[in-house]
Amino acid sequence: MKRALGVVTGASYAFALGSVIYLLAEAIAAAGYPGYSYFTQVISVLGVYPGMLVHGHVSPSKLAVVMNVGFFVTGALFVIGHLGAMHQHLRRRWANAVGLMAVLFAAGISLVGAVQGGQPTAGGWHSLGAALAIFGGNTALVLTGLGLKTPDARWFRIGCVTLGLLGILSALGLLVIFETPYPDLGATAERLSVYTIIAGSTWASVFLVRARARPRPQDPQLLIASSAAA
Repeated sequence: MKRALGVVTGASYAFALGSVIYLLAEAIAAAGYPGYSYFTQVISVLGVYPGMLVHGHVSPSKLAVVMNVGFFVTGALFVIGHLGAMHQHLRRRWANAVGLMAVLFAAGISLVGAVQGGQPTAGGWHSLGAALAIFGGNTALVLTGLGLKTPDARWFRIGCVTLGLLGILSALGLLVIFETPYPDLGATAERLSVYTIIAGSTWASVFLVRARARPRPQDPQLLIASSAAA
């Protein structure tokens, strides 16, 4: 029993740990990319290894491996956070749906890390991975907010739905921006669609840790047995 509680407690921190690892990996990779701009360059270029072509240019990214490892670890921790802790706070059908979205997010972000964007041989796999990650992660947030069965969690519910919808709208806006004369602005929309997942993951860890800290009502049968023994 104690071991199971330890697993749940550890999983409660998985979302926040994944968020921290992702942001650190992105910052480190950006530091190794000369002249990189968070506002005009997409995230994917940080994961293109040195010497590889990206959109016709040789990648200068010196720490691409850090970004790609960050992709894999973030995806794994997102699934661990759901299966190890969050699913207990969701109604069954919603938990299954969120679980599916979590797996799609992990598969998508792992594909992003495995197949570098802008490569002639990528064959659309990188774009598919990005779509699965962005829409899977943000949809998981929306469904988590809608399927929550825990009482007294109104702000967590609202936060999840708001962040998820903002992320989805940002991703749709990204598709529109790329068709305009100002495609560089799409980098900001892309980053926003990812950061909503990062923020939502951190918010989920806060909720889970607080939920674990709340006093639980005691089992009536245990109370009766305790009184009889006394």
